[in-house]
Amino acid sequence: MISTLALALFCQSPTDGLSPAHGLATGPSAATPQPFASRVGRAKPFKITWKKKTYEAEEVPAELSDELSEGALEAIAFWTPWAEENGYVADLVDDSRVMFLHSAKNKKTKKQLGIITETVEWMDATMPMPDRETSTQEASSEPDDVEGNSWSWSSEWGVVKLEHDTAILLELEDKEDLSSLLKFLGENDEHLRGWAASAGSQGGFVLQNPLAGAWIKTGPGQEEWDPLNELVNRLGRLMMMRRFGQQPYWLTMGLAWHAELQIRDSVYCFPYRDGFVGVAEHRGWDKTLRSEYRRRDAGDLNMQKLSAWKRGTFDLWLAMRAWGTVTYLHREHPGKISDVLEELRLNRETKGRTTHADGTWTVIADYEPSLDDQLDTFHRHISEDFRSQAAEFFRGGLKASKK
Repeated sequence: MISTLALALFCQSPTDGLSPAHGLATGPSAATPQPFASRVGRAKPFKITWKKKTYEAEEVPAELSDELSEGALEAIAFWTPWAEENGYVADLVDDSRVMFLHSAKNKKTKKQLGIITETVEWMDATMPMPDRETSTQEASSEPDDVEGNSWSWSSEWGVVKLEHDTAILLELEDKEDLSSLLKFLGENDEHLRGWAASAGSQGGFVLQNPLAGAWIKTGPGQEEWDPLNELVNRLGRLMMMRRFGQQPYWLTMGLAWHAELQIRDSVYCFPYRDGFVGVAEHRGWDKTLRSEYRRRDAGDLNMQKLSAWKRGTFDLWLAMRAWGTVTYLHREHPGKISDVLEELRLNRETKGRTTHADGTWTVIADYEPSLDDQLDTFHRHISEDFRSQAAEFFRGGLKASKK
């Protein structure tokens, strides 16, 4: 079983998706990494493997600038100082959308890269790129931490280019590496300092900017914890944000758990959860929903409760329904998930900011589309009866088998 300590350290994500804009992109006050050739006194060269060939980071601009995306080159420049100091290396996937940082001592890279490739391909198939005008390919972002923190960013900061940044996965060896990583992020971006100073008690994070997800590899009391599930769940969220920006929390986690169950046939990542996790809770969500919705008083899917679910909390009742609803969308309305995510993205762009008299705007940090807006989106793209259809799908015993 998973102990309380293990859950506190490894299954909570203090930043499930939001952060201020990356200094390399638009942040005027963020520190800019030094040019590759100007770095001296390195602990170890940062080595990046791409298409079965390994390069030192300082070699990349000269040898690969015409082959790698701008986002990948920016990511390598940004992460090199921390990787050199801590003895980490990286594997860059062939299309350069994901870079996996890990200890040079890692002996399981081949399997992990296989899971990364499978997850990216599954996410691409599940939420394909929508038709989109160039003028809409930006997304606002802001930091998201445990409840109680307040953040506000001007229009100079809250802009993220969609389908641009390379998603960074970091498998950390221990809490010391997490502390080092948080210190690095805080020092390189003044807008992350407050969050970084308080995030050390957690076991990892997911950020929109920089587009990165991290988790601790090992620790006490993690008999049932699975780092490959952690990888899939976090990467799923990163790929969704890379394409569609920040989404309602229930939808974000529902899609991440759907990815876990499809790819790993289990759920082991429970953000913000404390306490005992029963064996049946890693699987069997379909059976629980079927049993609950076969009761006479079950009713339709309760979107009011789902839409009100806030980051920083965990509710197994809501978690199963979030997963079940995404599974229903995927199975019964294939191809429609992207339409829903795109409309909700545009909703955030339109309503998730406050415009001032001088023309500047400020992101509403905790903005989520209203219940009515979410219902309108689902009615338009799925069905006017989608809540009753979802409940019927649950009663029929939806499965988490691979599609």
